[in-house]
Amino acid sequence: MNINQYLEKHKNITVTKSGYEYRDNAPHILCADGFKMSVQVSNGHYCSPRINDAGYYDAVEVGYPNEREELLMEYAEEELHPTETVYGHVPARVVDAVIKKHGGFVSDGDVKTCKFCKTENIKTVSHCVSCGAVEFIR
Repeated sequence: MNINQYLEKHKNITVTKSGYEYRDNAPHILCADGFKMSVQVSNGHYCSPRINDAGYYDAVEVGYPNEREELLMEYAEEELHPTETVYGHVPARVVDAVIKKHGGFVSDGDVKTCKFCKTENIKTVSHCVSCGAVEFIR
């Protein structure tokens, strides 16, 4: 699966009673090695095209990865805080390369959530990667 297929799979567009249309955020991407990032597209994100319902996005907005990722750094709004910033107009091919570098997507069935901090973890870990807890919800 590539990033465009992931975004299409998780597409949910809502139209309000007043006719305003918005796209719900896609779930964070969790990779096989524990790397996690947000990847979003819509008329309110730094993506191309900047619309809610494109069939293909040339560039996407990445946000708040759980660790510094060199492939993304040239797109960072705030280079000094790489886990607390947005990365605008990241080419889809770069996001695909990041996902591949980190072992690929983890499917929903291979994830468990920490009971305490609500961080998603790969099922095979014994301790939460964020807080070290050993109790999980699923």
